[in-house]
Amino acid sequence: MNFTHNFSFASGCGLPAYTNFTNGFHGHLDYVYYDNGAFEVAQVVPPPDHRDVEFHTAIPSIVFPSDHIAQICDLKWKSVSHL
Repeated sequence: MNFTHNFSFASGCGLPAYTNFTNGFHGHLDYVYYDNGAFEVAQVVPPPDHRDVEFHTAIPSIVFPSDHIAQICDLKWKSVSHL
């Protein structure tokens, strides 16, 4: 089965090294996708420092209560002339 669409998706938070970090696995599992034809990234909340994550071996931990690192960004509409 093949699906297609007319959107031009991009990752709003870039491509951090990981969004899930455990003793036996770390990987980028979480994304904020947006249509970069209609929006642009205004700002991104950076991920925590790797040393802080690694210090507690894995997440969740006493410092990071979730097993995933939140992906947070603000998007803004592109001006109509760009659409």
